[in-house]
Amino acid sequence: MNFDGCSRDARRSAATTLALGVEDVRRVEALAECLPVGDGFVALAEALRCTDCHTAWDAAIGDVLTSFRGADTQLVHRLTEQASLSPQERFATCDRDQVAVLAIALEQCARDLASAA
Repeated sequence: MNFDGCSRDARRSAATTLALGVEDVRRVEALAECLPVGDGFVALAEALRCTDCHTAWDAAIGDVLTSFRGADTQLVHRLTEQASLSPQERFATCDRDQVAVLAIALEQCARDLASAA
């Protein structure tokens, strides 16, 4: 699915759905395609902090993160490095502490992008 033309309402709905926690990683990636990095990373961080949905995601962290509009491999490498993770590491194998550190890195990235705009 490609959501390059997502309306504001569609983006808002995707961010809300993602933040509430989604267990199907394919759905997470589809929602991410609708969301620019800033909004999407905030929603993903919320889901990672407040739910354990990531334990059902049998997908590489890098694959999920690059699903967001504007995310590239360089950004993903930087974020995963900040969380002492690898882009190839599976979300399902991450413990709560690793996920919490990744959530902080995602939120910081979103803040940095917002302040640069």
